[in-house]
Amino acid sequence: MLHHSKIRWAKGYLPKPYVRRFEKTLRVTEVDPRIHFALNCGAASCPPIRFYGVDKLDDQLDLATEVFPESTVPFHNEENTVTITPLFDWYKMDFGNKRGIISFLKQYKIIPNDSYPRIQYGEYNREAELDAFAHE
Repeated sequence: MLHHSKIRWAKGYLPKPYVRRFEKTLRVTEVDPRIHFALNCGAASCPPIRFYGVDKLDDQLDLATEVFPESTVPFHNEENTVTITPLFDWYKMDFGNKRGIISFLKQYKIIPNDSYPRIQYGEYNREAELDAFAHE
């Protein structure tokens, strides 16, 4: 339970009104936004699916978090915009809203520390990755 009993369509802002005891015992107390670069849908717009080991989990999450945005999040200095994956929008609260997203992108050196760009969300592409599996 990664979203501490939040309503999915509310992007992490609203708690579920009724939570079963089973869910309460399994949910995390603090969300680690790096998890969104590890657990995902496997589509072209999402990070690749990998195996993670308990003994290396922290390092592996850092690596997944560095690699995916670095290769998919263009910063346009002239327009002062950054185009990010829809994952940031779907789990906006996990990243801490717009300021948190900007801070996150600076932390992972996707955008310069002295910038505060306008955020644009890229298109979600679920087809391409599924097509890639069909050709194997």
